[in-house]
Amino acid sequence: MDITWGKALPVWWSIAWRGTIYGVLGGFVLGFIGGFMAAMMHSPERAPVYGMIGGYIASIPASMLAVKQAISRHLPALAAIAKAG
Repeated sequence: MDITWGKALPVWWSIAWRGTIYGVLGGFVLGFIGGFMAAMMHSPERAPVYGMIGGYIASIPASMLAVKQAISRHLPALAAIAKAG
């Protein structure tokens, strides 16, 4: 399969916006949980650290999901090869 710039740019853009949206949502949820836990432990000064750790944890599956969806949407031939292998 020949990957041209015309194919690469839409895949990159799809990965970028999906990763951003999923990362923000996941980071918000896990950051909220981390901040809530810090408040329940009477350590509100630790909330930013817990939120940051939650954001890092959320970013890994968010980026993997974004790549998977972008490849499935924009490069169906590559997705078919990956399924067969």
